[in-house]
Amino acid sequence: MNPETAIAVVPLPYMNFGGGGGNRWTRRRPLASDRGIQVQHDPQRGTPDMAAGTSAKRIFELILIKPSHYDDDGYVIQWLRSAIPSNTLAVLYGLARDCAERHILGPDVEIAITAIDETNTRVRPQAIIRRIRRAGAGMVALVGVQSNQFPRAVDIARPLRDAGLQVGIGGFHVSGTIAMLPGLQPEVAAAQAMGISLFAGEAEGRLDAVLIDAFAGRLQPLYNFMDDLPNIEGVPMPVLPIARVRRTAGRHASFDAGRGSPFQCFRSTRQFPEFDGLLTSSHVSELGCDFSFERANSRGVFIAGTTIVR
Repeated sequence: MNPETAIAVVPLPYMNFGGGGGNRWTRRRPLASDRGIQVQHDPQRGTPDMAAGTSAKRIFELILIKPSHYDDDGYVIQWLRSAIPSNTLAVLYGLARDCAERHILGPDVEIAITAIDETNTRVRPQAIIRRIRRAGAGMVALVGVQSNQFPRAVDIARPLRDAGLQVGIGGFHVSGTIAMLPGLQPEVAAAQAMGISLFAGEAEGRLDAVLIDAFAGRLQPLYNFMDDLPNIEGVPMPVLPIARVRRTAGRHASFDAGRGSPFQCFRSTRQFPEFDGLLTSSHVSELGCDFSFERANSRGVFIAGTTIVR
């Protein structure tokens, strides 16, 4: 997949790193291809197709998963096509792609990135386990995990941890509880006791260290950057593969003009402090946005708050 065919989705959210459960809503084949920029094959069970000249390189598999959540009957809520692309997934994909292009793990290591949105794609833990074991290195990051998604995120992580894989969870629940409440909350502490690495804060300028630690097999129990806000001007453009965007309905791109909240649930990092809800051409120009509407066949831009497109 040519990375230039990916739609630019311009959100500015937290790192928001973020089996079990059935699928009540859909029975369909897995997505044929939703790969990152180095290796192209099925995101959870295909055979790697190495690009020319890369056969001697080692592979680090980075699996980014935006979890769904359970309904009242305990089923995973999932659709054939979800409403809109996940901003958090796009941000982490863009940051990870930048890490891959800079070869932060060394010139002989390629970072193979996979983005999975569970609201429209089944997560297959056993296939992920096989792929990371085949590569010999990798990690799974559960991103943008809100409070109602935290139980599902832990259920996805459990068989991965049982298999010895490195797993991280970040997002609003981890960041918010650390910001507002004393100590780790019981469910967060229980996840950490399983060997899950927790990430609180924002990923810009920090993802390099996490991936380097994961490649060395020494993920920290907690990465806490809640009191250390990064400068988010000029950060890598958030993107998602076209194949991933096409799993959503309506062919809309999305972005925030700012990030954060005036409340204590998480610290605020604003791209445009003067933004009052009216997006102007100067804002888009300052962001350097290229939504690639023609290439993505996107119909428009959806401007949302801090919750709906996470």
